[in-house]
Amino acid sequence: MAGRPKVIRLKQSLINNIDNVGPDIKLYLDDYHFKNGGNVGDRALLLARLSDSSGINTVYNANIDHNIKAIIDGDEAHPIILNSFYETDIDTYRRGTVVYQLPSLTEGSHTIKLIAWDNVDNSNASTLRFTIIEDNDFRISNLINYPNPVNSNTNISFQINEANQHVQVAINFYSLDGRFISQTKKELTNTSRFIDFPCDTNFSSWPNGVYYYQVTVVNEKGEKAKASQKMLKL
Repeated sequence: MAGRPKVIRLKQSLINNIDNVGPDIKLYLDDYHFKNGGNVGDRALLLARLSDSSGINTVYNANIDHNIKAIIDGDEAHPIILNSFYETDIDTYRRGTVVYQLPSLTEGSHTIKLIAWDNVDNSNASTLRFTIIEDNDFRISNLINYPNPVNSNTNISFQINEANQHVQVAINFYSLDGRFISQTKKELTNTSRFIDFPCDTNFSSWPNGVYYYQVTVVNEKGEKAKASQKMLKL
């Protein structure tokens, strides 16, 4: 009497390995310490960590809406397509990060919902609540670095809303998964509203890829202002 065909066990194994769960989505604003419902300034930096055993779909298709997209304050008619802002982690295709600077929003409470699909047609969504605080206090705006992409050196440029200040500046650099890489500090006196200086970090030994950095400025009164931006190393 012939034994049971082994193909039955193979099929069962394949069934057990079918991916029918959408991507895991974790949302933050400006840095990975942000808590749901927290406060941020205007034009915050969205950081979305996505992971899935089948990888994240980033292929745009107008007919099949399997895009990575963000919906602000429930405005389904005007989604923000984020496919091109997704960067896969260097060591695996199964996870990566979206880094996107939000548009200017009014003061008060807001929500952002992010929807993503994996490569076998499973979707998932996550929603983050946040509050845009009044910008009458000490703040940073127009944060950039140049050149960007970076090879070995870059300049940091931004504006503050108070002139003739003695300020302390700290710049923290992070990998896309939130791992701290390095810090540089500057102490500046009699500053104008526009601040521009060469960063003393040498990036030539860093692996190519996308990073983000957070600038913290402390003024003479001890008030802190923070802003974040992304940077490409080539």
